[in-house]
Amino acid sequence: GAMQVVDRFHVSKLVYEAVQDLRIAYRWQVMKDENRKIKEAKAKGESYEPKVFSNGDTLRQLLARSRYLLFKAPDKWLQSQKVRAKLLFEQFPDIKSVYYYALRLGKIFSDYTDKDVARAILTPCTNGPAYIKNGMYGRFAFALQTIPGLYISLIVQINTPQFFIAGNP
Repeated sequence: GAMQVVDRFHVSKLVYEAVQDLRIAYRWQVMKDENRKIKEAKAKGESYEPKVFSNGDTLRQLLARSRYLLFKAPDKWLQSQKVRAKLLFEQFPDIKSVYYYALRLGKIFSDYTDKDVARAILTPCTNGPAYIKNGMYGRFAFALQTIPGLYISLIVQINTPQFFIAGNP
């Protein structure tokens, strides 16, 4: 039979993919809204001009071009990414919240080598903000639901770089 295998890198990957899922969901919504506005303007014989931000991006472009910065720590951002992140987070505060929450979870794996200290820090992190816990953000909510059942194995894994079988710390 199949065994469930978990390691800290795959958990981090799942969390960062969840951040991207949220960005993509907003992007699809913005495209849908933009297409509706284009049709409405066309029906009136007008042209539609989307809002352009200070960096030259439209909202649609802002969401598309923010992909890579959401995989990086803020201290690794280029100046243009800092500007883009500021604009993105002003427009979508929940992306900011989920992004920094993902960073916080990821830092636990890199900053804490004592499993008891890591366990004490990781446990409250798996509770997450209420809007995530309520399942509004697909994969991110799934990642948070997965972590509590696996966190003991994850904590043990902090002390060993190899894969391990969940439930057999």
